[in-house]
Amino acid sequence: MLITTTENLIGYDIEEYIGYITETVTFGINDFKEFFLIADVIGGESSIYRETLEKAKEILNNRLEEKAKSLGADAIIGLRVTYSEMAGRGKSMLLLSGTGTAVAVEIKEEFVEKMEKRKKQVEEIKEKVKEDKKLQEKILISKALYKKTFFQLNVEYYNEVSEDRKREIIEVLNTKEEVIRKREEYKNKDNLMLMLLKDGKDIFAEIELYNRSNKSLYK
Repeated sequence: MLITTTENLIGYDIEEYIGYITETVTFGINDFKEFFLIADVIGGESSIYRETLEKAKEILNNRLEEKAKSLGADAIIGLRVTYSEMAGRGKSMLLLSGTGTAVAVEIKEEFVEKMEKRKKQVEEIKEKVKEDKKLQEKILISKALYKKTFFQLNVEYYNEVSEDRKREIIEVLNTKEEVIRKREEYKNKDNLMLMLLKDGKDIFAEIELYNRSNKSLYK
């Protein structure tokens, strides 16, 4: 459902003003007061307070949407959100109130194509953000691997079940001095010998076989 603070919707015709709607969300803040005070003293921001408010706004929007749908509305315009605090008997409550107008709307024909294009762009942006996040995670994992010793990587390789992760470990092992010193010796072994050594959990044989199957990474 469309929810906006403006009084109109670009690309839509308002067919009917159904009515004024309001909802309120309340939550206790006593448990968080010490965090607020710490944030105030050091001039920072309370992440607990921020996350609580974000959750409250999400609940408020959901309730407004449910109420609007029950009235047959397609959108809410003129949304106003206010915050207030109630205190008494040593307890405090924060009230988050939302008001708006439920309306029935019809999308303009010429706007449909633009809307589909925009929707596609948003999906592409979301996918890009997801890919960037995965890349950053991979970089962090890679950095952590390079900090490990040859022995640690050797143990981790044989305890790992993911083939992708095993390849990452081998690529890091290729940079270790212990592997570099053994490289010429294992380059001279044939594939049959390397397979036999691999079955005996010889990490140098594993690395040599991997390098032969990935010539672009052969070092």
